[in-house]
Amino acid sequence: MNLRLVNVKTGQQIWTDIFDETASDVLKLQDAISGKVAQVLLIKLKREEELLLSKRATSNAEAYRLYLLGREKWMRRDWDRDCLTFYRKAIELDPNFALPYLGIADLYAFAYETKMAEDALAKAIELDPTLHEAYVTRGFLQTFHRWDWEGAERSLRQAIELAPNSSKAHHWYGVYLSIRGRLDEAQREMERPWNLENEPRRKSRAGPPRWSY
Repeated sequence: MNLRLVNVKTGQQIWTDIFDETASDVLKLQDAISGKVAQVLLIKLKREEELLLSKRATSNAEAYRLYLLGREKWMRRDWDRDCLTFYRKAIELDPNFALPYLGIADLYAFAYETKMAEDALAKAIELDPTLHEAYVTRGFLQTFHRWDWEGAERSLRQAIELAPNSSKAHHWYGVYLSIRGRLDEAQREMERPWNLENEPRRKSRAGPPRWSY
């Protein structure tokens, strides 16, 4: 596998390398890539950041594969029973794997099954308090299910603090701000996903922003 690291502001290639790990061992491949990138960037990490970099979502490759299958269906908006089944099978293999619980919470949130969404989300956050997407989903629930405006803003801002470059977090915070009538702030937040995802290509072509939940 060939991998390139590119400066998103300038389009300049910073680094390239070839990895011999097979795609079937996705967890080993992720470890190899994250380690090389950290070395190339010469990052001076705090202890907490070192732990985050080295932390795996799960050590069970099959559980991770099942999660990815469920996530793929979710991204395609193929919300049939199979999607939920993949997440639940992943949890059976690794009960401490936070991401499938978040996937379940997202499914139930969009189905307006509020209690089941909140229960799954609470478990995801319990297992991984640093999972920024969980706070986005919590902000979504607080906005559209509970009308808890103050709680929603806290959750969405917490997601951005955990992942300042998250398009998803900025998008949903922008949606929240627009609902609250804070339109100037909303516009800035809604533009950030477009800027983050398309900075290297903005001068060559234009188009509407694309977001995924």
